[in-house]
Amino acid sequence: MHWNTRSAACSATPGSSTFSKAPPKSRRKSSPVACWDKIAPCAVRVALRRALTGLACLPLTGCAGDETLTAYGADHRVWRLVEVKGDTRPPPLLLTFAAAGQIQGRTACGEFAGELAAPYPWFEIRPVPRSTPPCRADATVLSALAGMTQSEVSGDVLILRNDSGGEMVFRADG
Repeated sequence: MHWNTRSAACSATPGSSTFSKAPPKSRRKSSPVACWDKIAPCAVRVALRRALTGLACLPLTGCAGDETLTAYGADHRVWRLVEVKGDTRPPPLLLTFAAAGQIQGRTACGEFAGELAAPYPWFEIRPVPRSTPPCRADATVLSALAGMTQSEVSGDVLILRNDSGGEMVFRADG
C-alpha cells in the first residue's frame, strides 16, 4: 500500500486487508478523499471500487442474450397453426424460430421471414410478414399474425394473442 500525495488515495494489492494509515501531516490535504480515508479502510475502498466498476460494466454484458420468444421454449421446433379465434380449421401456417430473435414461416402459397422485435412475453414481427410470392389467400392469416402482441409457450402449445381478443393457437409437430 502506498499514498498518492496528489489525491491522498490509497492503492492496495488484490486481497490486501491492510488499513490505511494517515499520511504525514506535511502531505495531508483537506479533500473529500482525505476525509474518506479516515472513515473507510483501504481494503474496503478497493472492494467498493471493484464492485462499482462491475456495475458500470453490467449494461454492456447483462442483457446481451436473446430475450425473445425463441429463448423461452419456441426454438428449433415447427409450430402448426391449429386454431384462430375459436375456428379449429384455420388456413395452413407453420412457424419456426430457428435462430435467436428470428422467425420463419410457411403459408399455403409461400414463405416469409422476419425478426422478433419485442422481448418475451410480447410479440412483434418486423418487417410485417408477407408471403413470397404474394398470395391473396395468405393475406388474412398473415394480417392476423402481424396483429398479435403477446405470446405464451407451454410445453407443445404456443399461444399468440392481442388486446382485441384475437388468438392464434399453435402446436409443435413431432
